[in-house]
Amino acid sequence: MRFSYLIRSISLWFTRVVYERDAWDEELYRLSEHENPILRLVLSLTRLGIWLTRRVLWVLMLAGHAVSGFLLRQMEFDADRYESRVAGCKSFYTTSRKMSVLQVAHAGALSDLKQFHDEGRLADDLPQLIVLNVKEIPRKLLKHLKKQEEEASTGIFDTHPCHRDRVENAMEDGATGIIIADNPADQLFQKFGMRSRGVTLDFYTEIFGSRFKKKLVRPLSELVELRKVQQASMRALRRFFQGHFSWYRSVPLPQDVWTPIDPQPKAVLLQNRQEVLNVAPKYNKAWRKYNKAEGQLIEAKLARTLIDADFSIGASSFSIPLPSRGQIR
Repeated sequence: MRFSYLIRSISLWFTRVVYERDAWDEELYRLSEHENPILRLVLSLTRLGIWLTRRVLWVLMLAGHAVSGFLLRQMEFDADRYESRVAGCKSFYTTSRKMSVLQVAHAGALSDLKQFHDEGRLADDLPQLIVLNVKEIPRKLLKHLKKQEEEASTGIFDTHPCHRDRVENAMEDGATGIIIADNPADQLFQKFGMRSRGVTLDFYTEIFGSRFKKKLVRPLSELVELRKVQQASMRALRRFFQGHFSWYRSVPLPQDVWTPIDPQPKAVLLQNRQEVLNVAPKYNKAWRKYNKAEGQLIEAKLARTLIDADFSIGASSFSIPLPSRGQIR
């Protein structure tokens, strides 16, 4: 670890030398545009020499990153061996699979927290919210995640080995483990629920600082019930629009739609619904066309922002080629 820290520090210095520009670089660039041709030639050659020097340092920087990545990966392999020798290599495999699923659930839980916060509420138990999100991960996504893990490969600059390499490393060790148990992991803690809520409050304090207000915290069960209602509303919305609803496209409604009227007879409602279903194929075709155009417009705006910030854009960076201002227009 000390050796990898030293190498990473040196690599960081190389990175700064290669990519950072200071006042000397700016002044040299300004003077190289001077009207005097001799001065302009001398300074241009100076800039060329600096550029070549930085290319050499760039190679050394990459070498440092590669060595540092190798050392950090070995450190991960070493930690994995300790885990497999305590709990067994089979437990290591199942645990590592669950960890990747929990990472997806964690992202979903943070998304839920953002939505709760926007509504003026916060859940009191983040770990339990993550567990609830595990149950809501679609099977298709779980299959994709497993396939991605099986096909992933470790790059030369990666600081962590890919899932497949870590599992193979643990299985090669063949450790049967010292402690074998199928009990839930929360039994390792006294009053696990109380500790989870305490960690959640610590998390909010770290994120919001002095802006955190405890009065926003609500029992998770209360927020889960509210979310179920919201999810049911979204399912109804998608069902009404036949799965083609866009937040970017406002639905024009007549003014009198907000005027309270007597409930319509069931036959009229069924007739109106049938009309919606009849025009659904034509509407879906128009919606896909609109959605594609909207996506390309968003990409064009992103590309324009990157070009304005002097970034170069590759031909395959977006779904359509946008390397120049002309193509963006």
